[in-house]
Amino acid sequence: MRRSVLPLATLVLVASPLRAQQPMSAEDELMALLNTPVTVASQKALTTREAPGIISLIPREEILASGAKDLLDVLRLVPGFDFASDIQGVVGPAVRGNWAFEGKLLLLVDGQELNETRYGTTQFGTHVPVDHIQRVEVIRGPGSAMYGGFAELAVVNVVTRDGVNLMGATGAVTLATTAQGHALRQLSAGYGTVSGRTTWSLTATVGDGNRSEQPWNSFGQVRQLKDQSGLRTGFFNLGLKHGDFSFRAIHDAYEVDDFTFYRNEAAVSPMRFRGTYLDARADLTLSSTLRVVPRVTFKQQQPWYYPDGLEGGKKETERTTVGAQLIWDPSPAWSVVMGADAWKDSGKAPLSQAWSNGGTQVSYQNRALYTQALWNAPFALLTLGARYDHNSQFGSSFVPRFALTKAWSVFHLKLLASKAFRAPAIENFELNPQVEPEKTTALEVEFGAQLGRAFVSVNLFDIAIRNPIVYQYDSVTDAESYFNYPKTGSRGFEVDLQLRGDWGFLHSSLTVSQANDNQVPDFVVPGEKAYLVGLPNLKATLLASFRLGERWSFAPSFVALGQRFTFESEGGPVRREAVALLNAVVHGELPGLKLKLSFGVHNLTGADVGFPKAYQGTDGDTYPSQPRQVFLRAGYRF
Repeated sequence: MRRSVLPLATLVLVASPLRAQQPMSAEDELMALLNTPVTVASQKALTTREAPGIISLIPREEILASGAKDLLDVLRLVPGFDFASDIQGVVGPAVRGNWAFEGKLLLLVDGQELNETRYGTTQFGTHVPVDHIQRVEVIRGPGSAMYGGFAELAVVNVVTRDGVNLMGATGAVTLATTAQGHALRQLSAGYGTVSGRTTWSLTATVGDGNRSEQPWNSFGQVRQLKDQSGLRTGFFNLGLKHGDFSFRAIHDAYEVDDFTFYRNEAAVSPMRFRGTYLDARADLTLSSTLRVVPRVTFKQQQPWYYPDGLEGGKKETERTTVGAQLIWDPSPAWSVVMGADAWKDSGKAPLSQAWSNGGTQVSYQNRALYTQALWNAPFALLTLGARYDHNSQFGSSFVPRFALTKAWSVFHLKLLASKAFRAPAIENFELNPQVEPEKTTALEVEFGAQLGRAFVSVNLFDIAIRNPIVYQYDSVTDAESYFNYPKTGSRGFEVDLQLRGDWGFLHSSLTVSQANDNQVPDFVVPGEKAYLVGLPNLKATLLASFRLGERWSFAPSFVALGQRFTFESEGGPVRREAVALLNAVVHGELPGLKLKLSFGVHNLTGADVGFPKAYQGTDGDTYPSQPRQVFLRAGYRF
């Protein structure tokens, strides 16, 4: 029987306090990182080398070293991830060359789904603060077989610091400024502790920033974005665990200034993305081989919400979910997960903004069954799973997955094949009751090797998206809708390299992709069949940290993007040259104090990275990003 490397990871984690006087070698540090248990791809703790997915793990050490101000900065360093703009001043993600904004990337914070259910979107920029993140786990590929219809292309699981990690009170302040004024002001505080069988934590972050301070042109109208592209955040997270019971409450008060001329030509319009998320569950041991996890979750959201209520901007949504998961480990070689979920999505609106049924409320129901079996066979770890969803509006979806992973000595191999789907959200149905789920097929292969203090992995991917759901607007009739188009997708490869030494660490990546039989007209770049609008086919990243004595370090980083083809006010395609975002950060700890400092420069060269539209329709030019910024972060442990 093949022996799992997970016990080695557990041994490293348990033994580390005993080795406090004997620091791990660089090679051991790298092995411990590679063998960190993650659950994002399987619901069962497996190392990143064994997990049935292409996994990126970003530990707190790398997050802080990078000088990241928010989750967008963290994910920019992940292979295959990029960011583009939608409308109304909002920025969203792209994954492996595919626009993933509306319902294609699942964003979890401590297991809570942050995607809003009106359109399925996730919003980035001074959102999901990094001060209290312990690690970020990313599936750079489909996750629908476990997570459902918002996990078509990727899953991002943010794990925050709990009572065990905090063990007391902490506080941090982050300030960033450009030549013209402030770019970010943020204050974070947290407290956590362990008492007997009870672990709890409470963290909070408040702050404000700006998308840019550059002028933005929209068909001849120009908005000066300095102090008119605000991004405001308030993020509060309570976690409680007592014995087998756990409870989580998150309140996310995110707000974006809509600087476009969509609603107001005279001034910007604040737009809310607020959400309250509640989760209660129990992890009950029925026998030595059987556990059951019942849970109830609730989320209430105000997405795309204008307080003045104009232009349909005062709609609210809710989702209530009841579910249970059964984990059965009949032998050391077998593990089976079975689960069922039932939820109700509802939308509320004032009478002046009634839904398509003429009323102030609309609702849909969904039922789901899923299963996963892991067999630790003598020759490899085999994973076979599937999920079945039935929705009261769009009917049924069935998505299977298969994975063969093998970790031996310093090598690992992964062969992955999976189906995934994107579930239409409330407004998709509102604008077109006949819209159908997207269906994706993904084939992936990865090979990795640890060579002393270095680790390198290479993966190939082929993503085919059928029936992609695409927004359409007819300017002649002023009608909008969503339609299914035949096909889109991408294919390419990613390389990930990590080095560890007495000098520090280095983490670098390369992503090369191209369009895969795209048949969505809005994504087409005329004359450039290999490209999709607004997105690069080439991306390279690097983050390094060099030790400067015992208490100080220097961390340079860069994100380089290849050429992009965009549609601007004057039309398109417009070729945007390759660009690089360069950062440099110094970290240190003052002797005798519990104060940690980080200071440095973001975007050293003042490069115009920008956030272009990922489709041909446009509300103006590419959204500008921030120029050179000087920043300071001070963190204190009480």
